[in-house]
This record gives sequence, structure tokens and C-alpha cells, in this order.
Amino acid sequence: MDPRHALTFPLQIDLLCSLAPALRRWTVPRASMPYWRLWWNDREGATVVWKGQEIALGPCHCVVVAPHTHFEARLRNRIGCHLYAHFVLGGEWRRMHDAVWAVPLPTEARPLLATLQDRLPDESGPGVTEPWLTIALIATVLAAAGPAARPRPVPDGRLRRSMAEIERDPGQAWSNAALARTASLSGGGFARLFRQQLGVTPRRFLLQRRLEAARLALQHGDEPVELIAERCGFCDRSYFTTVFSREVGLAPAAYRKRARLEYRQ
Repeated sequence: MDPRHALTFPLQIDLLCSLAPALRRWTVPRASMPYWRLWWNDREGATVVWKGQEIALGPCHCVVVAPHTHFEARLRNRIGCHLYAHFVLGGEWRRMHDAVWAVPLPTEARPLLATLQDRLPDESGPGVTEPWLTIALIATVLAAAGPAARPRPVPDGRLRRSMAEIERDPGQAWSNAALARTASLSGGGFARLFRQQLGVTPRRFLLQRRLEAARLALQHGDEPVELIAERCGFCDRSYFTTVFSREVGLAPAAYRKRARLEYRQ
């Protein structure tokens, strides 16, 4: 096959946390998190309620939760092993949100789960252990989830190129003209095509990516808010706080405190 015409399918998985604790209580705050979750329980007794639908956790399937999903968690009895992973998917998976899937456990996932069950810590630890095995489990479960758990690709390759540039460095001082140049389009043509295919303006898409980067940094890092604001493309802390509070519903410092309560779930 001519390599110039070979199909490439980039898959980026950034693993944030993987643990396997016992589950004695399960209370997840209503804050919407900008990362994916994967759960597997060694027995029945826990339920996720999403849009009025009850989705049970158990040993025969994994539950996958997309970013920015509001749900409730219910626990009827103690769970011996609540294996979970938090992760970020790059590329077009970043556009997926507000969804929950119960995925029947693939045959290939069973030895991975058995090994992770033995190796992952069951209490608070560094947060990321056995990364390759956990990533293999994530990829196996997502592959088994079928088309519903896959993003619809943006048809125009020029826009995909512009989106990749924003994903690579959302904190850069992108102007509409600069983004249009990455797509080899005029400013007006780029803005019209972007809104037509993605449903938002380029500036809105850029803001969403900046806020997502800021939310992850607030939850998973210890940098001061001022440095996070600067790195994510906001001119100063005051403006960052105004925009963040308007879009997220909490000030950055309050979000950091609340989000860390949900980190190990």
C-alpha cells in the first residue's frame, strides 16, 4: 500500500488515575468533570442514574462515562473491588460528552482485569499505577462499545488540521486569521465552515479547550491559579476567574476544592 494513502488513526490516552479500592460508600458531587471514567465492580450493588435511566455496575460489564456528564451514584451494599480509571482522550474524542455506556465485558478484558485487580492499590496512592495495562483495558473496552462510543469525524480535513493545532497548544494567542491560515482558508470562509461542521464558532471552540485544560490543571496539579490562567491563554487571574465562573459555575479555587473530592471515585 502506498504510505501516502494509508489510513492513520491516532489514539491518545492520557491516564489520570487508576485504583481498585473497596467501595463502602459512593457519593459523587454534581460537578461535571472534563475527563472520561471507566468502572468495573467485582459484584453487583452499585448503580449510576443518568437522565432517569438506571445503569447497574457488576462483574459482567464495564461502565464508561464520557466527560461533562451529570449523574447520580447509588450503593446498596459493600463492593469488594471497585476498579476505576480516569483518563483523557485526545483528538476528536474531546468533542464527546454527556453519555454513559454499559459495555459487556470483552473476553480480552478479563485477564487484564484479573491482573489489575491484583496489582492496583486499594487505597489512596500515587493515582496512576500499571499504566500500560490500564490503557490496554480502556482501549479494549472502548473497542467493544461499538459505534455509539466513537466520535463522528469532522468531514473536512482542513478543519481537523486546525483543531489539532488548537489541541496541541490551546494557550497560544490564536486569532481567527491565524487559525484560518492553518486550514489554508480565508477568515470568513474558515469561520463559516467551522460553525457549519462543528456547531460552534472557532473562538468558542478555543475557549472550551482552554477551560478544559484549566480544569484538568486545577484538579490534578498544584500550580497557582495565576500560572494556570497564563498557561491556558487568559490575560490575568481576574479575567480568568470571571470567564471560568461564568462558564463552569464555580470560581477556580472553589472548583479545585470540590473537584478533588470527586477525584477518587
